[in-house]
Amino acid sequence: MADTENAGFEPFITAAFTKKKTPAVIVTDESKADFILESVISTKKESTGSKIARCLFAYCAGMEGKNTASVRLIRIADGSMAWAYDVKKGGAKNFQSSSEAIAKHIKNFIEDNRALFVAND
Repeated sequence: MADTENAGFEPFITAAFTKKKTPAVIVTDESKADFILESVISTKKESTGSKIARCLFAYCAGMEGKNTASVRLIRIADGSMAWAYDVKKGGAKNFQSSSEAIAKHIKNFIEDNRALFVAND
């Protein structure tokens, strides 16, 4: 059964945006934001019985479980979804790898769609 837990993902995504040089300014005050990045993180841990069965057949890879991160970028002005992405990584708590994948792909999206992100004064 998947255990959904979003708490604690924000520091990883913030660090990943910095590491990947994603051209976005992250604000903590939602009233100052133009977009909101919504996320749902789901983790599935490998059961003890499943770990034993895998290792009996010499295939112990992936025993730590998996996580899935689904994100969507919402434009606040009209509530439209500008972008969405889903990533699956090995390791039930591998938030760093998931965050870096998200940052890389959103960076590409921003760079390819600059007109969406230019303020209309």
